[in-house]
Amino acid sequence: MHGFIVFGICFSLLAYVWYLHYRFFRRYGLENPWTVTLNCALLFFVLFYIYPLKFLFTAAFSAQQFSVSEGRLLYGIFGIGYAAVFSVFALLYRHAWRLRAELELTPIETLRTRQSLVDQVVLASFGLISGLLAQVMPPRGIGLAGVVYFACPFTSPGRGITGANGSVCCRPEPGRPAGILRNPCPTSSEPPLAPIRTPCEL
Repeated sequence: MHGFIVFGICFSLLAYVWYLHYRFFRRYGLENPWTVTLNCALLFFVLFYIYPLKFLFTAAFSAQQFSVSEGRLLYGIFGIGYAAVFSVFALLYRHAWRLRAELELTPIETLRTRQSLVDQVVLASFGLISGLLAQVMPPRGIGLAGVVYFACPFTSPGRGITGANGSVCCRPEPGRPAGILRNPCPTSSEPPLAPIRTPCEL
């Protein structure tokens, strides 16, 4: 039973990374060489990031104990992989922001792209902090390297860019260049807005 729970947690984290990837390309639809290169790097780092997950969560849901050196190594690998994954996402958003003119992003879209970039940088910093704590904390304090990740939800990546019901509102407009999305997100208490280009992501 513990193995099934651990598998479910690992799958959930993989699905979360996949959804971030899907959300980015749903917004921008970039296909240039630099984007392909970053995609390859993302795949590599996801595999690197997933490797220690099974061992960490197996220990969390069972009586299995790691030595201090093993704990430092696993938290270090996980932290580096976690930071690398979100650093790649940060580079993807930076790339989209640099192409804002070609993508014809509105000021609102540009602001949200920049905010998404900042969110990814913040998430990457949690991995670096965790890996650092795992190496410098005394043996009894190594667990703090895992506690750090509980602060991640409070960064609220992508906040303020969904519709009122929290759904994804990105639908491509026929005949519009790839990466330029159009669909306002009126709330139930507001009348529909005039057609403007406003991307809506989770």
